[in-house]
Amino acid sequence: MAHDLFSVNEKVAIVTGGLGQLGRQFSLALADLGAKVAIFDIQVDEQWVAERFAGRRNDDNLMFVQVDITQRCSIEAGLSQVNAKWGVPHALINNAALDAPPNAPVEENGPFESYPESSWDKVIEVSVKGAFLCCQVVGGQIAVAGRGSIVNIGSIYGMVSPD
Repeated sequence: MAHDLFSVNEKVAIVTGGLGQLGRQFSLALADLGAKVAIFDIQVDEQWVAERFAGRRNDDNLMFVQVDITQRCSIEAGLSQVNAKWGVPHALINNAALDAPPNAPVEENGPFESYPESSWDKVIEVSVKGAFLCCQVVGGQIAVAGRGSIVNIGSIYGMVSPD
């Protein structure tokens, strides 16, 4: 059956930015379908995890790993934790990204013409370099295993600008 063909039951997935809005939804959906999900995020704060994953904090299918995806050594260390617990991942979902929060200063949410270069550099570092490094490090193990998938999440802002 098609359901069996696309099953993620007992598969290991890594979701970067898994504590964010979309990452949380991807992580919970995979876990609900039986996948073992390693959530990589820059800050794995116990209170934040408890708030974002209320009732699921001790779920055996969820693992919270503090990883800075802009640093190869941090990704390697996080991947080592996943390998030790569940083995080589079957999937990588590159979801981590930066966005200015609604209460950010006007220069962060104002016109594009005044968007700070330092903020732009950080967005590129996380969204592009981070995805690149995760594809190299995690994807390298997936390739050696001879199976798996990488999903790179993009933003609508890649095609249109915000108001």
